[in-house]
Amino acid sequence: MSDYIQSMIDTFPSKELKGKSVSSPWNDNLFKVTKGSNKLEKKKAEQFHTATAQGLFACKRARPDINPVIAFLTTRVKEPTQEDWMKLVRMMKYLLKTKLDSLTLKLSNDMIIKWYVNAAFAVHPDMKSQTGFTAILGKGAPICTSRKQILNTRSSTEAELVGADDAAEPML
Repeated sequence: MSDYIQSMIDTFPSKELKGKSVSSPWNDNLFKVTKGSNKLEKKKAEQFHTATAQGLFACKRARPDINPVIAFLTTRVKEPTQEDWMKLVRMMKYLLKTKLDSLTLKLSNDMIIKWYVNAAFAVHPDMKSQTGFTAILGKGAPICTSRKQILNTRSSTEAELVGADDAAEPML
């Protein structure tokens, strides 16, 4: 997948990747959407859509570390804004820095699967929450997902319960 990541970087506007490198693919503002942010022009919106789709493929195949940012960006492809573009640029800068990283899976002797589940309450503009879960078996995470919850919850506790229920599906 490192060749695929390199091709993503090569097709992304190079001037956008100049400047300070980043240590993570997103920051605390990932789920914040500013009303009135300038919409992208048609050509840039198409680049946004293409890069997001490429990132989705990479995320599902070998780069679960970009899962939360891809989960958010895929909700923004219909009408991306300049703010969304900057989030995409941050992810691409991260991929540039970590293009040789790879997902490593290694079986351990104990054969114990550990599940970690978390939810962020009402972080989307429509007040829906975000669920993330990871399964660890030995060394590595064969299952790692971050997605927007499909229903609105009334509290962080309820969001955590919905997240646990979402994570239970792959366990079955």
